[in-house]
Amino acid sequence: MGQDYLLNVSCPVSQTITQAQSGTTTVYASNSITASNAINAGANVTYSAGASITIQPGFFADSGSVFLGKIAGCPN
Repeated sequence: MGQDYLLNVSCPVSQTITQAQSGTTTVYASNSITASNAINAGANVTYSAGASITIQPGFFADSGSVFLGKIAGCPN
């Protein structure tokens, strides 16, 4: 017999991104994201924060990647 489970995923208040991003990725934070990572070639990455996205020294997006920063916060 199958069982149903309820999974609640909470959105973090803030995120600090230091690892390289590949593939298609969306990072959410209800308040802020701070990034000092690389966006690899061919990646499609979106950072969505409620108040701010701070790009630190060391951040870069390789040629052939797509990076989008949005002040939108977490999905409903």
